[in-house]
Amino acid sequence: MHFFTRIMSNLKVSHKLYGGFGIVLLLVMIASGVGAVRFFIIHDLYVKTTILNEMNHYLDQSKMARVKYSFTFADDNIKNLNTYISQASQQKEKAKALTWEEEYLSDFKKLDQDFADYDTDLNTMKTAANAVVETAKKISQMNASDALTAFMTTLSVGADENALSTQKDTLSLLFLKLVNSTYTLQRENSEAAFNAQKQVYAESKVAYDALASSVSGDRRHVVDKFWQAFENYHQTAEQYYARLGQLKTTDVKFRATGDRMTSDIGSILQKLGAKNDDIINSSVLQTLILGAIAIVFGLLIAWSVTRQITRPIITNLKLAERIAGGDLSATVTVERYDELGQLTTAMMVMTEKLRHLMTDIRQSVYSVE
Repeated sequence: MHFFTRIMSNLKVSHKLYGGFGIVLLLVMIASGVGAVRFFIIHDLYVKTTILNEMNHYLDQSKMARVKYSFTFADDNIKNLNTYISQASQQKEKAKALTWEEEYLSDFKKLDQDFADYDTDLNTMKTAANAVVETAKKISQMNASDALTAFMTTLSVGADENALSTQKDTLSLLFLKLVNSTYTLQRENSEAAFNAQKQVYAESKVAYDALASSVSGDRRHVVDKFWQAFENYHQTAEQYYARLGQLKTTDVKFRATGDRMTSDIGSILQKLGAKNDDIINSSVLQTLILGAIAIVFGLLIAWSVTRQITRPIITNLKLAERIAGGDLSATVTVERYDELGQLTTAMMVMTEKLRHLMTDIRQSVYSVE
């Protein structure tokens, strides 16, 4: 402390003022520098968060396109699905190009695997969907009216064969019912519709067996040929439902992969959010601490500099007042070498000269007397 006081005593007043303001400005610059660094960190987190949110947005859009495609099988929806996945992948690569801490590397490895699985599941789903579409086209291309017309016109029934005529009409109606149930299955894509189609087929089988056992020869050939149309519809319906089940399975897996991707992105966003909160909280705390330090240092410097200036001024003022009052015996020990110390020294030299002058004047007066 004594060493600091001696240094301060030897500095010029202007240097003390420069130094005091310089220290305060230095603290302000440090606070500004820390704030700037924190700002760039927060901006970096903002950029990363924005990219990941855009990636999530495109994934959500792809999920919506998947739902539309699974119901309509429209080419536009699959094109949109591919576009959204491509855009999400671009955002992922854009995010990976940024600088990340080591704790995030494992998360991006998971995302890479998620995107690979998502692409694989998409191709599998498209294959399953194409199979369903092909089977649906096969159903639409089957000509039920031709088969029914051929059966009704070719199978001859005598006027006295009432039971046979009833069996013929029953099988014809069941055929129409089977065709309608097949279309219902294609429209509803439900287990209930498939079970209804199987029930109609079972009823048709009973009616066919009854009719087939009642005829022979060419008429049996006509009945068997008509029954082949039943078989075609039922087998195609079974194939359609089986492929529909495969599509649902791949769709569930595809949806699960998408949910996993969303979860992994959410995990990264959660880490970024927590880090952002920590930085903001620590920035506020650091700003308060640095501000408090700057205020304390400013007050201490102001007090020290003021004290270094006002004390010698007061001493010199008292010395000047004593001299003005005619007291030339006052002495002051000079302990500083700045401008104020030099002023004190000059006043002491002036006082000493005034004492000698007064002594000379007294001696001259005595000599005259």
